[in-house]
Amino acid sequence: MHIKTILYIFLLWGICFSSFAGNRKGEKEYVIVANQSLARSPEWSEVINYLCEQHEAEVVYYLNSPSEVKEKLQRLRPRYVAFVERPEQIGVQYVLRVNRMSREIDEDIYVDFRWGIITGYDAAGALRLVENAQDPLIIQSALSTTTGVKDSYFNSFALISDSKDGEVIIKKGSELEMDTLAPEQILTKFCSLYEDLNPDAIFTASHATEQNLEMPYSRGNIKSEKGKLYATLSGKQIFLKESRKPRVYFPVGNCLIGNVNNTRESMAIAWLNSADVTGMLAYVVPTWYGGGEWGTLKVWTDSHGQYSLADAFFINMQLMQLRMEEWSPAFKKLKFPHETVRNEEQMNNLLGRMMQKIVQETEIKEPTKDQLGTLYDEDVMVYFGDPKWDVHLQVMDRAKIDYHIDFQMYKKKCVLTLTTENWFDSKRELPCSFIFPYRLNRPRLVAEDSVQTVLTDDFILIYDLEPGKTYRMEIEIDK
Repeated sequence: MHIKTILYIFLLWGICFSSFAGNRKGEKEYVIVANQSLARSPEWSEVINYLCEQHEAEVVYYLNSPSEVKEKLQRLRPRYVAFVERPEQIGVQYVLRVNRMSREIDEDIYVDFRWGIITGYDAAGALRLVENAQDPLIIQSALSTTTGVKDSYFNSFALISDSKDGEVIIKKGSELEMDTLAPEQILTKFCSLYEDLNPDAIFTASHATEQNLEMPYSRGNIKSEKGKLYATLSGKQIFLKESRKPRVYFPVGNCLIGNVNNTRESMAIAWLNSADVTGMLAYVVPTWYGGGEWGTLKVWTDSHGQYSLADAFFINMQLMQLRMEEWSPAFKKLKFPHETVRNEEQMNNLLGRMMQKIVQETEIKEPTKDQLGTLYDEDVMVYFGDPKWDVHLQVMDRAKIDYHIDFQMYKKKCVLTLTTENWFDSKRELPCSFIFPYRLNRPRLVAEDSVQTVLTDDFILIYDLEPGKTYRMEIEIDK
């Protein structure tokens, strides 16, 4: 890998890629990494075989840890990796290893493949997860417990506010309803919206652990039992209705809820099992910075339908790696020592020790919150689901798309043409980005129109653009 891009944008595919899209000898686009014990289970083997058939994938097995297959992945150089494992084997350390290995396939600083963990309350649940990912999904409805998610991306939307206690906003088409509920009504309202709206996506924030999810202002809990989600209402367990509908769950502001914690009796597994969540991105540790999750949300919404959730996660991780490299190349040698943190004092002590480590190992004398937080976040997010699942936000207003990209492929050259609209913001927070339709062989930028770029074999980031202009970039490649 090597260079810089983000926001969609009409992609013109009027060209046949059959001559160019094949992998180089020995490489495989999609690889399944699985525990060797699963090969002896007929039920779990069915999950692996289904993924193999769907993606023409190769399977590699490990005995104790996914880290064992790093050399095989370096040989196969996949663009997608599915890690198949029983929940009892998945904890914080498993996720840390996968995140770190995803950046160790080649010599550069970037993440080398999009990945997801395939698991379930049982093998039947894991199989349902991958079967649900077979068909594309355009997200049109959402339920949120955070104002950080805007209704403008959805036809139907319901918000239980985390900025105004008791406020509920419901959007159906062009109609908007607002209400203020008593504290004891909030959890009941969430459950009724979950059932009546039957959303394509659920976004949450507020407090959470491996065992519970709080409503805003701690107005009641969602918990799990035997792989099912329930609320306690009037002293009774009310289980959330199962719709058997594929959906996304994005706990963008929650601590710990992605930590399976080496047990199938966890919230993460219940969301995958009874809520039929087919794609989920979450933290496995307490979150205090939030750049990983909120940054991914920004990339996802900013892409105007270009990226799947796994794509947005991939691009946001690249941006995080790039920032750390710009702060100091020594960042890549640092690994945050994630420990069990049970209170604020322990967290402050842990962060203080890492501040000292940054000072010792880099030329940075006064580390900022962004520097410490990015290092903290780089290894602690987990994506559950098939990383190749085609799930996108819908484009509600094409007039808001501020740039367009045309990518064309020739024998030994790619041409990327980027056109910015007149309303394009030259000071926009995110660069423009584009993930190539397949991995390029030793790409070199041989012609560009006065823009700053970061080019790799998988993606490009493009900076310093002006409104109302067209930029043409020629990329030479080896056949």
